[in-house]
Amino acid sequence: MPAYRLIDLTAEVGELAADTTASREYGTVSSEFAVNTDELGDTLFALLVVDDELGIDADDADDASRSHYRSSRIESERTVRSGEQSPTLRRRAPDSFERREQSKSANV
Repeated sequence: MPAYRLIDLTAEVGELAADTTASREYGTVSSEFAVNTDELGDTLFALLVVDDELGIDADDADDASRSHYRSSRIESERTVRSGEQSPTLRRRAPDSFERREQSKSANV
């Protein structure tokens, strides 16, 4: 894979980070931040190009990551710290990953 693909990805992530940092007035504002959708799109495109160059199926990589994320989250919610009672898994609103997964399975 040509190294410039990773350089492109790094540059796009940097631009996204710079826009996000600027939208929070360089850390002086702790409220929500703005993300430029064009920059986010450029970053995603650059990542997909790297996936393609490496012969990685982006959907397979996404599925594996979501599976790992879900199992890690469940395990961390089951962890009992010293002096705590055993927690029960709380029912919570689905996060954006879970909503996308639900949408994906509904369209199959």
